[in-house]
Amino acid sequence: MTANAFYSDRVNGETPRALKNLTRETADGLLALVMSRLDGNWLAAEFPERCPDPDKSHIFATNVDAFESRAQALIPNLQTPLWRNRGEISDDTLFDLLELVGRFVALPTEGANHGFYGHHALSFDNPRMLQ
Repeated sequence: MTANAFYSDRVNGETPRALKNLTRETADGLLALVMSRLDGNWLAAEFPERCPDPDKSHIFATNVDAFESRAQALIPNLQTPLWRNRGEISDDTLFDLLELVGRFVALPTEGANHGFYGHHALSFDNPRMLQ
């Protein structure tokens, strides 16, 4: 039994991991995880939204449209915006999306506050993303 098992797993035993396909709830949960990483700017190093101030070209957010455009180009059955896939995404499409996200994920850290625009400059923990 794993250290972070839920109460029901500890009392009733773990659920067998023998499914051939993801359940709808699991697929939707993984899709929600991808969307939360987009919202949390974990993909901003590769898909940057840059400050509009010409003297401050720092990254401050994720350009979700750019990510979704590339994802849709590489994963033909993927619908955009991503939330449209809820309840309808195939396992293959979802795993392709997860692999794509895995290639570019980098933990963002907020830096200096750019008060005029109301955002922070972001830096990232993954140096290969900034080459």
